[in-house]
Amino acid sequence: MAAEAETRYAVTADGVYIAYQTRGNGADDLVFIPGFAWNYEVALEEPHFLRMVEAMAARWRVILFDKRGTGLSDRQNTPDLEMRADDLRAVLDATDSRSAVLVGQAEGAALAAFFAASYRNVSPHSWPWTGRRGSPGRLITPWAFRGKPSRLIPTGW
Repeated sequence: MAAEAETRYAVTADGVYIAYQTRGNGADDLVFIPGFAWNYEVALEEPHFLRMVEAMAARWRVILFDKRGTGLSDRQNTPDLEMRADDLRAVLDATDSRSAVLVGQAEGAALAAFFAASYRNVSPHSWPWTGRRGSPGRLITPWAFRGKPSRLIPTGW
């Protein structure tokens, strides 16, 4: 990315601050929902993840966020799935997102599926992503990118 994205905070209904960033200027939104332990600033230092985000940001407005209790978000007890969905809703409201594709990694896949089933403004192209290949920590192309949605992002990332 040429310029650093600014960290902002969405405030949940119960007053918790959820850190997020947006990258790219696409007309459509893509939300990357991370696994359990996550800090997007640290993740963006990993070259494979950064290339993936840059590739997605060439087409979409990518929304990254730290879940409640992780990264730059407020430290709170780990919430249940409904509360996590409310936190995601706060981030989408703060970014004025009207509709979004959800990409859920590992534990984030459960939140993506739950959120998609609970709200109508989620793209039918959302998908869970749970697999890894190679060495631990090496990010790979989500399985759905290799199918029909593969036309949605550039090759070579």
